[in-house]
Amino acid sequence: TLWMAILMGIGVWHLGWENHRLYFAKLSALSCGVPGPYNYSLSGIVQNAYYGNILNYDQIPAQTPSGLCAFNKVLGFAVYLGVLSILLKRNQRGDILWDMVVMSLVTLLIAPFTWRHYYVLEILPLFFVWFFLKAGKFARPGWVLLVASVCTLATGTRYPDYLQTHLTIGPMRVFLVALLPLSALILMATLLFAYKPELEPAY
Repeated sequence: TLWMAILMGIGVWHLGWENHRLYFAKLSALSCGVPGPYNYSLSGIVQNAYYGNILNYDQIPAQTPSGLCAFNKVLGFAVYLGVLSILLKRNQRGDILWDMVVMSLVTLLIAPFTWRHYYVLEILPLFFVWFFLKAGKFARPGWVLLVASVCTLATGTRYPDYLQTHLTIGPMRVFLVALLPLSALILMATLLFAYKPELEPAY
């Protein structure tokens, strides 16, 4: 906090307050999320679905409707509290690695704006699933294998993003852009409900 205050003071001293005012105004606008093809969070899905299409940069409105902004914030808070309550209930043994992999996905999903390259964080959950699936730590391993395969492919390819630029059907374009955050959501649900922390790995 001290270093942030010092750096902020130096910035205001050298650049003036107006630059910082504009910066904080932009942060405030981004706190509601932004529609378009590059927001891969839950708020991005909601906003794209609200507009019924993938907006280009020149079509993106300057302000998010207040009701939509409030809905996205409540949704993010509800997802966070829901995941936290499930972890507190199921993770009685204090498996820190399990906490980390789940919360890395929560971070991606509830952020108001998530670029695609942020999904490098999904590598840890994917490794976790693949390794512990082999170790017999998941219920219904056939289903978990399918989920892990689909989520790995969704994260590792941009073909749906490229395809949506050639389509004119709005809902289909929204779905294709939403595939990445939806895969993270499915992976998170799999980690929460199919992982068996009470069992020791069968090496």
